[in-house]
Amino acid sequence: MAIRTIEFEGQPIHLIGPMDGLQKALTAGLHLTRRPERMCLIIGEQGMGKTVGSRLFCAQHPDAVYIQIPPASVMRPGRLLQLLETALDLPIAGAPTLFDRLHGIIAELRQRPRMMVFDNANRIRKYDYIDMLRYVHDEAGARMAFVSIPSLEYVFTSYAEFASNRGPGGALDVAGARIGVGRIAPLSASVEIPSLSYQETMVLIEGFFVAGYESTPALTSQFANRVVSSQRMIDYRALGAAPRMQEWFDEIEPKVFNTLTPFPVTVRDWEASVTIPLSELQADKLGQYAMRVQQMGAFAKQHPDELLAALIVAAETTLCYDGQDLCDTDHSEGSSGTQSNFLTTGYDDDDLTDINLSLGAAIAAFNGFKDDRGQYLRIGSRPDAVFDVLVRPAVLHLFRTLATADVISGTSNGWKGRIRPMALPELTVASDFYVAYVEDPVKPFIVQFQNEPSALKTLGPDSEYATLHGRAFFSTQGNYTVAPGDWRYIIKLQKA
Repeated sequence: MAIRTIEFEGQPIHLIGPMDGLQKALTAGLHLTRRPERMCLIIGEQGMGKTVGSRLFCAQHPDAVYIQIPPASVMRPGRLLQLLETALDLPIAGAPTLFDRLHGIIAELRQRPRMMVFDNANRIRKYDYIDMLRYVHDEAGARMAFVSIPSLEYVFTSYAEFASNRGPGGALDVAGARIGVGRIAPLSASVEIPSLSYQETMVLIEGFFVAGYESTPALTSQFANRVVSSQRMIDYRALGAAPRMQEWFDEIEPKVFNTLTPFPVTVRDWEASVTIPLSELQADKLGQYAMRVQQMGAFAKQHPDELLAALIVAAETTLCYDGQDLCDTDHSEGSSGTQSNFLTTGYDDDDLTDINLSLGAAIAAFNGFKDDRGQYLRIGSRPDAVFDVLVRPAVLHLFRTLATADVISGTSNGWKGRIRPMALPELTVASDFYVAYVEDPVKPFIVQFQNEPSALKTLGPDSEYATLHGRAFFSTQGNYTVAPGDWRYIIKLQKA
């Protein structure tokens, strides 16, 4: 396999392939294309799983749309536009001219950016079609991946020659597009990728990092309200209760928020970096590092989850916006009265009967929480409400039994489908566990980002760093933190 980059109408296009044992390289290439304004051509022989891999990728990524190119015999400019309109859920032929339809597609992609994956792209043979897609790419900043057999490379390079002869603005790196493809080797568990130049290796390393980052689920997305700001510090204010509906008589009577003391949250700076000997890169030894680079991306995505877990463990000693600890026995705001989200039950966490009783106490507490106006919030009071339960790993099997069994000890199990147990390795104290309700807009935590660690910064073999140290440098950096949110949406339970 090889990776090449050609300049196409002033834009770099990554060519990945030909490929054998396609899936890992396909995934890396598609993830790489998800970066802003990227165009990527992924090539491999027939029967290698390109279609299955492309469909699976689009199914797993809501911002990616799969477009199957029909046979060349039925392709027309209007048909290509129809494919784009269908993929983007736009009205077909809703505009009178091809020009209007084309600009309707561009407007949609500007408003709601999507990545377009064109399968069987070798059927796009005419310059007019390539030119149309290039226009969409340039005008909308659209991300496009063309998945094809190797012949499509020559369509693009021929188009490059065609474009370069059209006058000003055309000189393209045609020779770069015709660099010979190196030896082919399987991309199996060893991720052996021979015959790569260091430039090609650097591109693929970035792809593996992005693949690891973007394919990893984040616990914070479930338990925390996400805040993105260019500021390092934000003052959060507990704005009090939102107004409730009231009978309208003569005039509207607007309420005011009972704003409390600011709760400042400042992001922290994080980095993960590694160096690789130049001799390894020059000897095409990426196979030793690719999976670790992908894992590095996954670890970067999961790091806010680690901060969240540490915050949960320290819930008894971490102050939240009301000046009390996150889990405490004497929260009070306005007319709420004293309220507790730290329950001492006397029950164990390794006995199903005790677990049943503890969960009942937690749900009753959720249902009874009041806002600062003294009105019930009705947290988790819906009949179909589902609660997340965070437990130590040693007792996860018991909570899973309670979450899935129809009958326990001859009695119908009322908790089936009502709890989602999850083990946190940071939880180690016997009979301590947490119940959270995260189905409302308000969450028990805040994850605040100034910058995500979602990209890999590199100093390659041609850098001053490599010249001085004989190693390539790879680093991801982020500025973020996790802080307590609304304490009413998480409850700690302990035996004594």
